Amino acid sequence: MRSIPLLFVIIFYTNIAVEAATLTVSIYYESLCPDSVRFFKDQFYPAYSTVLKGKIIVDLVPFGKATAKNETGKWVFDCQHGKSECYGNKIHGCAIDVATKDASTEFIVCAMKSGDASDKNNLKQCAADNNITWSNIEQCMSSNRGDEILASNGERTRSVQPKITFIPTIIFNHQMREQLQKLALKDFHGTVEFLLEDEDCSKCQNGGRIIGLSWCLIAFCIISIFT
Repeated sequence: MRSIPLLFVIIFYTNIAVEAATLTVSIYYESLCPDSVRFFKDQFYPAYSTVLKGKIIVDLVPFGKATAKNETGKWVFDCQHGKSECYGNKIHGCAIDVATKDASTEFIVCAMKSGDASDKNNLKQCAADNNITWSNIEQCMSSNRGDEILASNGERTRSVQPKITFIPTIIFNHQMREQLQKLALKDFHGTVEFLLEDEDCSKCQNGGRIIGLSWCLIAFCIISIFT
């Protein structure tokens, strides 16, 4: 029997409306960040591959705590874990750009599970495993497109409010809520299912399609129980 995860939650004045039929999950991450790797391996992929695929819209944003400067018409990036991470982030961005949503998501999970998500051999194998043409990624990398994608991801990351201070950051339906972020890091599957489902309709509005999380205080909240 698996252990029963009990998440004790205290949420003050949280206000988020989630459309149960459409839940976008945005993950702001870095290709070589240990916490990002851990989240993809231990939280995101086990839930996505077995239950959540098809239920959520996955929005992956590789950039994290990097910086981007346009000097004399050329983008220069500085990444938290060095040049290899900038390369990995750009490859991930190009894969998202040239491949389908499902294929690019599987590609990135494969890379994050590979032991080095910036290693060219690992990335080429992950592309082959998911029917992504590697030459298309290389073309994106060698053109201005790769830099434009990474710079755009930087703009998206910096524009999040409240400001992102931890990587990875998980955002639901484009609304940053620190409490949901903390829950998702510990129990991504349970958090998503909680947002998608409301069986007793106690928090429903508009015919049961909108789940409103608007409480002054929730204490000892069980997000999910596995038996």
